[in-house]
Amino acid sequence: MKYYIPTSNINLDNILQSECILPPIHYSQRISGYNSFEQIEQLRSFNSIVLFDYPVYFTINDTGRYNFPILIEIEDEYQSNDFEKLQEGVYVCNHAIQITPSNCRVYPLAELI
Repeated sequence: MKYYIPTSNINLDNILQSECILPPIHYSQRISGYNSFEQIEQLRSFNSIVLFDYPVYFTINDTGRYNFPILIEIEDEYQSNDFEKLQEGVYVCNHAIQITPSNCRVYPLAELI
């Protein structure tokens, strides 16, 4: 099954360098790497990774910065077996999600419209 993680391009360098996506709370506690994670406004109340089983549309209103929406598509049955279902089509994950060239794709949001 495919899952989609909405995020900002500002996080992309951090995600690709660490080869994983962490729950937002973990970034402030890191010893190495980036110690912040740019959460999109609609998901700031979550301390977990929020995933959808369908591509979602969202905008980022951040004038003055090169900040645009992207979706990360994950397809990895091993890592997704313990995602917690919040509601139909929406899941949360409280652990790191490893990304590889074979289990993920990154889409600028405009590409999916």
